[in-house]
Amino acid sequence: MTELTGRYIDVLGYRTYYEVVGSGSAVVCIHTAGADGREYRHLLQHIASAGWQGIALDMPGHGKSYPALETLRPNDTAEEWVDFILAFSEEVGLERPVYVGAAMSASLLLRLGADHPSATRGIVAAGAMTNAVGTISTEFLDVLNHPLVNVSDFMESTTLGLCGPLRPLVSQNECVWHNARNLTPEVMEADLRIYSTHDIDSTVGRIAVPVLHLRGEFDRIVTDDMAAAIRSGVADVTMVDLPGVGHFPMLEDPDLFNQTVEAFLQTIKS
Repeated sequence: MTELTGRYIDVLGYRTYYEVVGSGSAVVCIHTAGADGREYRHLLQHIASAGWQGIALDMPGHGKSYPALETLRPNDTAEEWVDFILAFSEEVGLERPVYVGAAMSASLLLRLGADHPSATRGIVAAGAMTNAVGTISTEFLDVLNHPLVNVSDFMESTTLGLCGPLRPLVSQNECVWHNARNLTPEVMEADLRIYSTHDIDSTVGRIAVPVLHLRGEFDRIVTDDMAAAIRSGVADVTMVDLPGVGHFPMLEDPDLFNQTVEAFLQTIKS
């Protein structure tokens, strides 16, 4: 097993943590809302053994990355997320990396591909959508940082409801650990408010790189219409349905997720 290294770097004034393993062309993994780069611990070693450099980034205020210490304000716009990802890649010296995301980050990576088509050579988008407006209720968002709500317990039940019902207990618990037990309420709220306003229907056709869209069999967030919008909107897209999993395939069935991602990477490897 190749040694994985954790590093800190300054990106746009944020003390930023990331993990890296392997060598070769870079694959940068961006976590789901409120979580951190540990979600990709299974994928990093797998793609490193296949000849890629795997990188998992903690976005500002997530995991081991610091927020803006002057204000402690979470990033609260899609543009801030995309700009930070691009600035990170530039600071680390990456040239057109492949990006991997899930749920919120997958959707924002499609935005990155549409707005900055020359900045990446490919995108893996698990559970992505071009338009998330209306998918999260105001009432749900208001609970996420409410002083009378145990947000970890609330998000634990929500997370379990998004997993494949027959996945092993250890897989479901890993999803809970990342998406509920380790969250910061105001960060989760800010992330999902960004997600709830995501809409690139008018620009999705600008994506000029190969996209792999993964959809879990039990992902009740990504509807047939949402998948169809990606299929019709992205010129070079591969649509893969993953049996047995829900909204967090990289944790629910790592072997299936890793093999599917590796097969896609091989199609764009120079």
